[in-house]
This record gives sequence, structure tokens and C-alpha cells, in this order.
Amino acid sequence: ALQPLVANILQQSGISASPTPELTEAAVAVSVQSMELLTDSEGIVKRCLSYPLEETIGSGQADKLMGDDFLVVAKELVEWYDAGKMPLFEGGGADQSDAFNAAWSAFVKDLGKSLNRKGKRLFHPV
Repeated sequence: ALQPLVANILQQSGISASPTPELTEAAVAVSVQSMELLTDSEGIVKRCLSYPLEETIGSGQADKLMGDDFLVVAKELVEWYDAGKMPLFEGGGADQSDAFNAAWSAFVKDLGKSLNRKGKRLFHPV
């Protein structure tokens, strides 16, 4: 339901003259958890697109992380998210916050077991 609205924002903001369904879907996915207003998606997408990824990789800052099978962790994390296994915090008071923290802790523990990782090797990539 958000795709047509976000596609319109991508077009009006100049991010894309003709947003593809893939770009629009990615824009919705990256924006939906952080935006309060639909127009927030513009800033969120612009920040993602302006991230200096090549510079970060070229600087060597990511070498240790990338050298430790980061892509394996990232792929597993995305698969768990897509499968609905990742807990999402939807706001609320202390009770909801405590419930989310417990769910997140269990999620990370289960993810670590599936990847045979713990400590920094698990928490830094996640």
C-alpha cells in the first residue's frame, strides 16, 4: 500500500525520475521502521544512497568485519527478517520495551547458535 506513495515521493524529490518497483520496494523497506510521516522516506532514502560505501571499504575500516564471513551473517539475518523471525519494536511503554528486549535477546541467541557465533563475532555484524 505504501509503494505508490513512496514512488511518488521518490519522483517528486528528484531521487528517481521513474522509480522502478525494485527501488520503490527497497525504499519502503528501509523507511518503514523509521518514518513517522510518509515524507520522511525522502530523507531516509537520500541518507542511504549517499553513504560512502566504496570509501569505507577502500579505507580498510571494514576489512576485519568483511574478512570474518560478514556476508554469511548478513544473508542469514536478512533471511530471518524476511521469514518474520526478527522481533520489531513498535513503540509503547516500559512493558513493550521489556518484551522487545527479551525477544531481541532470544533472537540474537538463536541466530548465534545457527551461525555458530557468539560475542563480538555475532554482535558487531548484527
